[in-house]
Amino acid sequence: MKHSILVIALNALLVGLFFTSCDNRRENVSDPQEDVTDTRGDINQTVQNIETEVQEFRSDIQGNEERIADLRAEMEQQGENVSEEQRQKLSDLEEKNEELKTKLNNFDTNNTNENDWQGFREEFTQEMNQLDDEITNFFAADENGGTSSNN
Repeated sequence: MKHSILVIALNALLVGLFFTSCDNRRENVSDPQEDVTDTRGDINQTVQNIETEVQEFRSDIQGNEERIADLRAEMEQQGENVSEEQRQKLSDLEEKNEELKTKLNNFDTNNTNENDWQGFREEFTQEMNQLDDEITNFFAADENGGTSSNN
């Protein structure tokens, strides 16, 4: 008799533990629809951030075009005092700016992930900064004996 009461009590205890552990698991399971919605929101936010940065790059490229046009106007004012080397340097700057514009236009923001964008952005930013330095120091290099601080 003691043995049957012990078996029944042990079985009741095991059944109670089983149901208690099942309830805890239900509480920890998230709704798959919520996960999908959150993921879509994250993707949309990432695409939106990328598109914003692309617009900023386009604005920077437009600014470079204006600065290059200003340099060209300044060179025209100097007339014959402008060397062929300076004219070539200015043409090279225009070409680099156009290459960056093309590179940016060819980047597909809709079919990219954040890692691809990060790599593209780092490389593109470095190239934009280099071009910006060259435009800023366009006449300074000639005033310092014709040497440039390009690396």
